[in-house]
Amino acid sequence: MRMKSWKVLVTIACALSFASCNDSDNIEGGTGIKAPEPIVLNVTEQAMASGQLDFATSFFSALYQQKGKEENLLVSPFSLHCALGMLSNGANGETRDAILRTMGMEGYSQDEVNDYFQKLMEGLNGVDPDASVSTANSIWNNERYELLPAFCAVNSEKYKAQIEALDFANPASVDVINAWCEEKTEGKIPKILE
Repeated sequence: MRMKSWKVLVTIACALSFASCNDSDNIEGGTGIKAPEPIVLNVTEQAMASGQLDFATSFFSALYQQKGKEENLLVSPFSLHCALGMLSNGANGETRDAILRTMGMEGYSQDEVNDYFQKLMEGLNGVDPDASVSTANSIWNNERYELLPAFCAVNSEKYKAQIEALDFANPASVDVINAWCEEKTEGKIPKILE
């Protein structure tokens, strides 16, 4: 998908994550303690994680400058990273390079980026045995325009994205997206769009 298409095609990529406490009675072995399952990263993935950290630091710094220290905010750089990762699958050339540079992942192939995020998403739930982490990704596009099948396939497979076409001229489309968000966050985020 070329950048020019984004002027015509409106796509919202939402990446949401939330955590809650686990019931310790469900721990295997009856000890009440479950060992963490770290996500083992190879050398390339470790470098990608470093770029991801740089992105998060820059993002929070810019957000702090804009919002100031008096306002409470809860923002997930990982969620934003997933959204940009999905978006990069629909770009090429200078646009794709700019997205990956923004993410701190310049120089990596699209397959490396996609595999990295898939590994993180699949491993997040086991890192802290006392927390349950859930991610939910979606892509919403104007039903007047068809997304490329390859774009849909990679985002569905690697990012577990739900892909839906809506009539953006219908104000009820906002309610559909908000209902999806509320369901996926178990009511913790009842509205993402006005």
